Amino acid sequence: MITRFLNWFQDFGIPVGGIIVNGLIPETEGGAVPDFIINCRKMQAEHLETIWKLFDGQVRALVPLFDQEVQGLPGLGNLAENLFA
Repeated sequence: MITRFLNWFQDFGIPVGGIIVNGLIPETEGGAVPDFIINCRKMQAEHLETIWKLFDGQVRALVPLFDQEVQGLPGLGNLAENLFA
């Protein structure tokens, strides 16, 4: 999917300075983890492997899945902290 978007940008002469991978489900410590979450993490790991192979050197940040949708200045501040950590 991302390759299609990158091709569109290139077709229109829009430079791409890097890729941000977002929505990563963070690892949790302790407690039972539902199978759904375990399976989602496995799928994300497979996708990340592909991303690193295809776009090595272009990935600029990995951003976790937040508890809430990013909205307003507090949400943007949280996003910025993760982008530039």
